[in-house]
Amino acid sequence: NSPDSLNPDFLLRVRERKPMYATFQTGAAQSKVRDLLWDFTVLFGKRNFLGTRRVELSSSYQFALGSDSRLLNHIYRARYTQPWFLGIRMPLDLTGEVRPEVKSATQDYDVSSWSVAASTTRKFGQYAAIRFGFEYQSVTITGVPEDQVEIKAEEEGLSNRRNLIFDFRRDSRDNVFIPSRGAVLDGSL
Repeated sequence: NSPDSLNPDFLLRVRERKPMYATFQTGAAQSKVRDLLWDFTVLFGKRNFLGTRRVELSSSYQFALGSDSRLLNHIYRARYTQPWFLGIRMPLDLTGEVRPEVKSATQDYDVSSWSVAASTTRKFGQYAAIRFGFEYQSVTITGVPEDQVEIKAEEEGLSNRRNLIFDFRRDSRDNVFIPSRGAVLDGSL
């Protein structure tokens, strides 16, 4: 209520978040094939890398606990985000991921893979956003038992997957937690 609109009667202080950060997550779950799964994820990141960019390095591990306790999965991921792709506020994410060889959770063979992906998101107005990108994944299956010859012929070796990603989202809710009007529309291809 200051009489001078150019000199309001308050003091605003802004403090930037620290550029380096680390997170640790853990959790337990039950799956269709295991009684207890335990996950650990460690992530290190840096904001404002080379100006406005972001870099994240993460490592995730999933263990089966119980009668058949063992490592089910371990994933190593690097992610680079460029917030102004082509000079437009359209973040570009580049991701590389490696999954070293582990015994399949449901079958008696070993699986390893690596992948690279690129995606970008463009917002249209206050409510709508489109995300598009691609992913290339290489999966290697080894150690298929001799008694499963038909599986061995079909699955052992190298499998390459190429995915094109297209997602559309429109969210016109007035409140994310307790909406009284609006709608959410999601579509993906």
